[in-house]
Amino acid sequence: MSTASRFEADNPAYADTRPYSATDLDCGFSPDSGMPADRQAHIAARQAFVAMKQVFMRSVAALVDGKGQWLRAQVRLAQDPLDLWLLRGAVIEAMPGNDAATRNLRAELYRSLDTVFPDTLLSMSPASPRLPAPWQIWAGRNATTTQRG
Repeated sequence: MSTASRFEADNPAYADTRPYSATDLDCGFSPDSGMPADRQAHIAARQAFVAMKQVFMRSVAALVDGKGQWLRAQVRLAQDPLDLWLLRGAVIEAMPGNDAATRNLRAELYRSLDTVFPDTLLSMSPASPRLPAPWQIWAGRNATTTQRG
Protein backbone atom coordinates (compact mmCIF):
# COMPACT_ATOMS: atom_id res chain seq x y z
CA MET A 1 0.00 0.00 0.00
CA SER A 2 1.42 3.31 -1.00
CA THR A 3 1.65 6.19 1.43
CA ALA A 4 0.82 8.76 -1.26
CA SER A 5 -2.86 7.89 -1.23
CA ARG A 6 -3.14 8.27 2.56
CA PHE A 7 -1.59 11.75 2.70
CA GLU A 8 -2.89 13.42 -0.41
CA ALA A 9 -4.16 16.95 -0.03
CA ASP A 10 -7.59 15.98 -1.35
CA ASN A 11 -8.16 13.30 1.27
CA PRO A 12 -11.15 14.46 3.40
CA ALA A 13 -9.70 12.79 6.51
CA TYR A 14 -6.94 15.41 6.56
CA ALA A 15 -9.06 18.44 5.62
CA ASP A 16 -8.55 20.14 8.98
CA THR A 17 -4.78 19.74 8.83
CA ARG A 18 -4.23 21.48 5.51
CA PRO A 19 -2.23 24.67 5.62
CA TYR A 20 -4.19 27.86 5.12
CA SER A 21 -4.19 29.41 1.72
CA ALA A 22 -3.36 33.04 1.05
CA THR A 23 -7.06 33.87 0.71
CA ASP A 24 -7.79 32.41 4.15
CA LEU A 25 -5.21 34.75 5.70
CA ASP A 26 -6.33 37.83 3.80
CA CYS A 27 -7.83 39.50 6.88
CA GLY A 28 -5.42 42.38 7.33
CA PHE A 29 -2.63 40.64 9.20
CA SER A 30 -0.22 37.86 8.58
CA PRO A 31 1.22 35.28 10.98
CA ASP A 32 4.44 37.32 11.11
CA SER A 33 2.72 40.53 12.25
CA GLY A 34 4.33 42.20 15.24
CA MET A 35 7.32 39.94 15.43
CA PRO A 36 9.95 42.66 14.92
CA ALA A 37 8.43 44.67 17.76
CA ASP A 38 8.35 41.59 19.98
CA ARG A 39 11.97 40.92 19.13
CA GLN A 40 12.94 44.51 19.91
CA ALA A 41 11.09 44.33 23.22
CA HIS A 42 12.89 41.10 24.08
CA ILE A 43 16.27 42.63 23.20
CA ALA A 44 15.52 45.75 25.26
CA ALA A 45 14.47 43.64 28.25
CA ARG A 46 17.63 41.56 27.97
CA GLN A 47 19.81 44.68 27.76
CA ALA A 48 18.14 46.10 30.88
CA PHE A 49 18.73 42.81 32.71
CA VAL A 50 22.40 42.73 31.70
CA ALA A 51 22.86 46.35 32.82
CA MET A 52 21.18 45.57 36.15
CA LYS A 53 23.33 42.46 36.61
CA GLN A 54 26.47 44.54 36.01
CA VAL A 55 25.38 47.00 38.69
CA PHE A 56 24.77 44.10 41.09
CA MET A 57 28.22 42.69 40.27
CA ARG A 58 29.84 46.08 41.02
CA SER A 59 27.85 46.25 44.26
CA VAL A 60 29.13 42.92 45.56
CA ALA A 61 32.67 43.18 44.15
CA ALA A 62 34.09 44.88 47.25
CA LEU A 63 32.59 42.42 49.74
CA VAL A 64 35.36 40.23 51.12
CA ASP A 65 33.65 38.06 53.72
CA GLY A 66 31.82 34.77 53.22
CA LYS A 67 28.52 36.54 52.63
CA GLY A 68 30.16 38.56 49.86
CA GLN A 69 31.45 35.40 48.19
CA TRP A 70 28.00 33.85 48.40
CA LEU A 71 26.34 36.99 46.99
CA ARG A 72 28.85 37.15 44.11
CA ALA A 73 28.09 33.53 43.26
CA GLN A 74 24.34 34.14 43.42
CA VAL A 75 24.53 37.25 41.23
CA ARG A 76 26.69 35.36 38.72
CA LEU A 77 24.13 32.54 38.60
CA ALA A 78 21.15 34.90 38.09
CA GLN A 79 19.47 34.21 34.79
CA ASP A 80 16.48 36.52 34.91
CA PRO A 81 15.48 39.77 36.63
CA LEU A 82 13.49 38.00 39.31
CA ASP A 83 16.64 36.30 40.58
CA LEU A 84 18.25 39.70 41.13
CA TRP A 85 15.03 41.10 42.61
CA LEU A 86 15.15 38.40 45.27
CA LEU A 87 18.79 39.25 46.08
CA ARG A 88 18.28 43.02 46.29
CA GLY A 89 17.77 43.19 50.06
CA ALA A 90 20.81 41.10 50.89
CA VAL A 91 22.99 43.07 48.47
CA ILE A 92 21.87 46.47 49.75
CA GLU A 93 22.27 45.37 53.37
CA ALA A 94 25.75 43.99 52.72
CA MET A 95 27.06 47.13 51.01
CA PRO A 96 29.55 48.62 53.46
CA GLY A 97 29.72 52.17 54.69
CA ASN A 98 27.81 55.30 53.97
CA ASP A 99 30.41 57.20 51.96
CA ALA A 100 29.62 58.98 48.70
CA ALA A 101 30.77 56.12 46.46
CA THR A 102 28.56 53.59 48.27
CA ARG A 103 25.58 55.95 48.22
CA ASN A 104 26.05 56.49 44.48
CA LEU A 105 26.31 52.77 43.84
CA ARG A 106 23.22 52.14 45.99
CA ALA A 107 21.31 54.81 44.04
CA GLU A 108 22.42 53.23 40.77
CA LEU A 109 21.21 49.87 42.07
CA TYR A 110 17.81 51.35 42.92
CA ARG A 111 17.60 53.00 39.48
CA SER A 112 18.38 49.74 37.71
CA LEU A 113 15.73 47.94 39.75
CA ASP A 114 13.25 50.69 38.97
CA THR A 115 14.03 50.38 35.25
CA VAL A 116 13.30 46.66 35.16
CA PHE A 117 10.49 46.68 37.76
CA PRO A 118 8.82 50.07 37.27
CA ASP A 119 5.57 49.33 39.12
CA THR A 120 6.99 47.98 42.37
CA LEU A 121 6.97 51.27 44.27
CA LEU A 122 3.24 51.85 43.77
CA SER A 123 2.54 50.30 47.15
CA MET A 124 4.58 53.08 48.75
CA SER A 125 2.43 55.85 47.31
CA PRO A 126 0.94 58.49 49.64
CA ALA A 127 -2.51 56.93 49.13
CA SER A 128 -1.45 53.74 50.91
CA PRO A 129 -2.29 53.55 54.62
CA ARG A 130 0.33 54.63 57.11
CA LEU A 131 1.91 51.94 59.19
CA PRO A 132 2.18 52.59 62.91
CA ALA A 133 5.57 53.34 64.38
CA PRO A 134 7.13 50.42 66.27
CA TRP A 135 6.70 52.11 69.63
CA GLN A 136 2.98 52.49 68.92
CA ILE A 137 2.61 48.77 68.29
CA TRP A 138 4.48 47.94 71.50
CA ALA A 139 2.36 50.38 73.46
CA GLY A 140 -0.82 48.84 72.07
CA ARG A 141 -1.85 52.02 70.24
CA ASN A 142 -3.05 52.45 66.70
CA ALA A 143 -1.31 55.00 64.52
CA THR A 144 -4.56 56.46 63.24
CA THR A 145 -5.84 57.18 66.75
CA THR A 146 -2.68 58.76 68.07
CA GLN A 147 -1.82 60.95 65.07
CA ARG A 148 -4.22 63.74 64.27
CA GLY A 149 -3.89 65.65 61.27
